[in-house]
Amino acid sequence: MIFKLIVRSDDVRMLLEQMRRSTALIAQRLENAGSPVSDGASNSSSPSVSAESSGSVVAARYTMSAPVPQLHCTPMMASQLLHTPSIPSSSRDDNVQRDLARLFRPYNTLSCSGRGPAQRRKKEVPWSHFFFCLPEPETVSVPTKEEALYYEECGIGKKLVTFARNTGDHSFLSEHLYSAFPLLTEAGGFSLAKSDRRKQLSLLPIPASGYSLEYLRCRVEIKRAPLYIIPLQRALTLQPPHIETTAVMERCLSCQVNVPLCGLAQHIKTCAQTQERAEEAQLLSDERTDNEDEDADLAAAIFESLQADVVVQIEEPPIVLDIEQGEQEKDLASILKDLQSQVDEGPAPPHNCIHVTRDSVLDSAFRALRRQRFNPRHRIDIVFIDGAGQSEGAVDDGGPTREFFRLLVVAIKDSIFFSGSEDGKNLTLVSRALASGEYKLVGKMIALALIHGGTKPSFFSERLYTEISGQDTSDVTLEEVDDWDVKGKLQRIMDATSLEEAQDAVAEACGFLSLLGCASFLSTFEQRLTLVKEAARAFVVGRTQGARTQLVEGLETLGVAEAVRSNPGTLKALFVGGQKQVQLEELLELFNVSFSAPGSNRRQLENTAFIFWKDWLLEVDEGSRPVTLGQILVFASGTDTIPPLGFPTRPKLVFLHWEGVPRIFPEANTCDVTLRLPLHSSYSAFVEHMESGIIQSPTFGFA
Repeated sequence: MIFKLIVRSDDVRMLLEQMRRSTALIAQRLENAGSPVSDGASNSSSPSVSAESSGSVVAARYTMSAPVPQLHCTPMMASQLLHTPSIPSSSRDDNVQRDLARLFRPYNTLSCSGRGPAQRRKKEVPWSHFFFCLPEPETVSVPTKEEALYYEECGIGKKLVTFARNTGDHSFLSEHLYSAFPLLTEAGGFSLAKSDRRKQLSLLPIPASGYSLEYLRCRVEIKRAPLYIIPLQRALTLQPPHIETTAVMERCLSCQVNVPLCGLAQHIKTCAQTQERAEEAQLLSDERTDNEDEDADLAAAIFESLQADVVVQIEEPPIVLDIEQGEQEKDLASILKDLQSQVDEGPAPPHNCIHVTRDSVLDSAFRALRRQRFNPRHRIDIVFIDGAGQSEGAVDDGGPTREFFRLLVVAIKDSIFFSGSEDGKNLTLVSRALASGEYKLVGKMIALALIHGGTKPSFFSERLYTEISGQDTSDVTLEEVDDWDVKGKLQRIMDATSLEEAQDAVAEACGFLSLLGCASFLSTFEQRLTLVKEAARAFVVGRTQGARTQLVEGLETLGVAEAVRSNPGTLKALFVGGQKQVQLEELLELFNVSFSAPGSNRRQLENTAFIFWKDWLLEVDEGSRPVTLGQILVFASGTDTIPPLGFPTRPKLVFLHWEGVPRIFPEANTCDVTLRLPLHSSYSAFVEHMESGIIQSPTFGFA
């Protein structure tokens, strides 16, 4: 038997010795198994060894001369024979044995599956992504920064959600989202959306098996942009954490009064204006004493006006101009102040922001008031949007709010919810609006206009106000029926001269009479008058009972309806009688004129412009100019009438001096009600630019 072994080892001699012993062991085992062996086997059992060395590779050939039977063994069997110890060996031999076992190890001992190298278990890769939970169903746009901060305070908003693996079905995804946004469990399901460059949200189609991580990672191109979670059935109830804060106070360096730091900027303006007026009054007084003023009468009048204003600013509340009798106005003022005291004067929360387009003011109000988090007890932030979808640029510090509610009251008066004369509107029945509760929202709008905007909804009819205030009403007349067809048929019944003629008229009107619940048969001629009264009352009052109930529910906002029921006579002027137009005397006395120092060149130009202003107002009041006094007040303040409690601060009239840039048109700041007059050398140029600027500026250009 010949064995040829290829050995890679440094210790060649040790290896050859071990191989010799192994060969002898094989021969002995074969002999014990009964194989015939010649006597000379022992003499020739010593193998002849020929070694050929090449580097670290040694070839050893062993030849056994004894006759042995043919033995067929596989390499595995030979390896097992080689590895079986038969005689004691030293530690050095054991080391050699281990080296052989390592060198001739079977091929598949490391494989756990039969062939090839062992397969490693695939590791699970986690997946993380940003999700933004929104509170409202059917949200179509990305929230603003202010809204996002508010949502985060309430426990939703933007969060990084980490999944243990990057695969999972809808239940696996929902479990992690509900864990990150606990409020989402009350939404009744959710949908996912992504935003585009215009910050508009587009919904991701929901597969039949629901959203899965594979669907989001592979089929939806979201990259690093957050996914927006939109509730499906119910809006989330948000409750920001209550954090008690103590106002930080700071001392005003002018008046030495401690003022909250958050309101210090506004206080500085008021304080500076008061001191400025006081200094100007003193300057005018000194000038008048020395007889140096060129226009003594004008200076004296201005001095008296400034003195009166200083007293009002320091000791008295804002002037109430819309009054008739002192005692009654005091009650009216106290009622309105009590109602306004419920409004928090702090910054408007994000959900109280109303985006308004001037051609759809009523729709903008409906969208805002349908929000569950809209709070009438907080300030309202109005943002006017132009035709290009951009903001008009005005920051709402009072002016945009007044203009919005002025436009809103006009839109409500001319809407499908009311009908009748311009100054005496009654409710009309719109079944769709009644079913959706829109009359309640209209009542809420009217209450907000009165309290937040100081706008009087004075278009109610006597009957409508009486019904709202809970007083007894008189019989309805045919004049209050605004449907010409119904009114004509009822008039024909009343004007009948005989029973037969009256019955014919009743038969003609039986269609709507039956709908109103009125009898359609006359047994006597005198019954026609009773029938007409019942039909008129049913048409004007009974038909609109449900709408009127919703309107009163809306007027309960901020306690307006309760105040009307408690003080029907005092508050009647706010709802009935039509809109009172601003008068010339009111407009002349409204503004506090800010002049330069007497005797200066600026003062001469200002005196000329002030005279032009007063003469122009006289012509406007006569109706000979293309603008009205109301339009002038709208340009300056945002409202066409003076609010019942007046403006928060005294309106100002200042002058536009050219300081490198020509300023030929009037300018205004509707928030603090400041009107800036241009300076022109001629009256015609002044009038032309004033009227052109007011007519061509229906939106906010300066704020």
